[in-house]
Amino acid sequence: MKEIIVKTQKQFNNIKDQKETTIIKIKAKELIIIKKVPQNCVIEALGNSHVEAWDNSHVKALGNSHVKAWDNSHVEALGNSHVKALGNSHVEAWDNSHVEAWDNSHVEALDNSHVEALDNSHVEAYDWSYVVVFSEYATIKKFGDAIVRKQFNYPKNVKEWCKWYGIKINNGSVKLFKAVKEDYTDFYSRTIKYELGKIVKCPDWDKNYPYECGHGLHLSATPSTAILFVPFGEKYRLLECEVKLEDIKVYTDDKPDYPYKVRCKQVKVLRELT
Repeated sequence: MKEIIVKTQKQFNNIKDQKETTIIKIKAKELIIIKKVPQNCVIEALGNSHVEAWDNSHVKALGNSHVKAWDNSHVEALGNSHVKALGNSHVEAWDNSHVEAWDNSHVEALDNSHVEALDNSHVEAYDWSYVVVFSEYATIKKFGDAIVRKQFNYPKNVKEWCKWYGIKINNGSVKLFKAVKEDYTDFYSRTIKYELGKIVKCPDWDKNYPYECGHGLHLSATPSTAILFVPFGEKYRLLECEVKLEDIKVYTDDKPDYPYKVRCKQVKVLRELT
């Protein structure tokens, strides 16, 4: 099967209709906008690529890719990919993928995928998928061992937040995730080092700080949401950390910009995920 590697928008725009089935593999450091897929072509977004799918385009999101789906586009989300579904888009979520379903989008959630249902979205939850329903207008169909939680108001404390994301509490601690630079330092200050097996302390911790960002180590509920904080095009390492509930602060505004993130006083780095 023929393959074409795309690293820039210009390269993608120059691809003509193909006579045989061709896989267009996007490995770009820049945003690639897809409004029309060349004939006989399949789009795969790989690595840390960032893609916007419009109209009737069809995209397969792999690795840690990020796809924003508009109009009537169709996306297959695999690995730790993240998809934001808008308009009348359709998403099939597999593996550990994370989907935000907005507008009239339709999502089929399978495996261990995580879906946030908003607006008039429609979600079918299968296998061990986890769905958080933010809107009373969303339609949810549950099958098998899938978990569906209704949460029309943002959690007001740590235990509610953990329940919201299906995070298990074990002896007063939970496992959260952090994406760091290749040298194990954080992306923001570039000075806090997350060494395997060691406890990392926030140098300017303030439990009473009223905002989402700052004065805490910022960790996420899932691997895919941790990756969202990686600057575009940067390489990273993904870490699993243990955090005591008493060391976690949840932002209590009803409409946070980053609902999947919390501030932490200190964390223990357990392992690096591959």
